Amino acid sequence: MRGGAEGCRERGAAAERGGRVEIVVVRRSVAAPVGQTTVVRLLGLLPSHWRCVPQVETDRIRLRVALPGTGGRAAVRRVVADVLADRALRGWAEEPGGWAEELGGSVRPSPAHGRSGRPAPGWRRPGSA
Repeated sequence: MRGGAEGCRERGAAAERGGRVEIVVVRRSVAAPVGQTTVVRLLGLLPSHWRCVPQVETDRIRLRVALPGTGGRAAVRRVVADVLADRALRGWAEEPGGWAEELGGSVRPSPAHGRSGRPAPGWRRPGSA
């Protein structure tokens, strides 16, 4: 394992400056290990100098990564995509539209890779008239 899980941690107020990216990965296979096991593998494969905080559920992991020191949002996206391709994380995938960027306390969803943030023409929110 590269870096070790303890290397990817939030360090108080330092993580508050410069914004964060929230990454959501979900379990796509019942044969894949549960979130509590997968988060250890995920954190161990991320760069050890990243500051991040995981929220773990059985079938979902939400990881908040502080942007300073990561090379920016695009670099985080590339690294996470590479990490999710590792055999240790087989059965887990990025949740479509599972990225959000926090700047100055507000959360802004990031569009899914290769798509705009706008809904398709004619799309309506479920339950709306």
